[in-house]
Amino acid sequence: MSEAFRLFVYGQLRRGQIGHERLGLEQRTKWLGPAGVQGRLYDFGDYPGLILGGSNIVYGELLGFDDPALWIVLDAYEEFDTENPDLSEFRRGVVKILGHGITACVYVYNQTLEGKRRIDGFKYPLR
Repeated sequence: MSEAFRLFVYGQLRRGQIGHERLGLEQRTKWLGPAGVQGRLYDFGDYPGLILGGSNIVYGELLGFDDPALWIVLDAYEEFDTENPDLSEFRRGVVKILGHGITACVYVYNQTLEGKRRIDGFKYPLR
């Protein structure tokens, strides 16, 4: 499976969360296990936003899938416009998955952090 078909998720796209359910990811992806990346999370109310880099670790899950058409659905959910990435709330990037020696795609927050609260240990509300 190439990096193009691996996705690191840390918020609503995690198993058991609203985005995972709405997009039918249980049937459309394979859970590859827990994972972590270097970065920081910020609180945007109903969802977190990831900024890559630094020495902190953000924990989440690694998903894999075979259907490239799923990117269209995921991009729409994350409000990533491939035609106009600078105006998108999130952009799709590639990140190194700690301890696994692989990379994966990830949705990274793409707008100003002014007034946003940093989340220290990832304990974002899970249902």
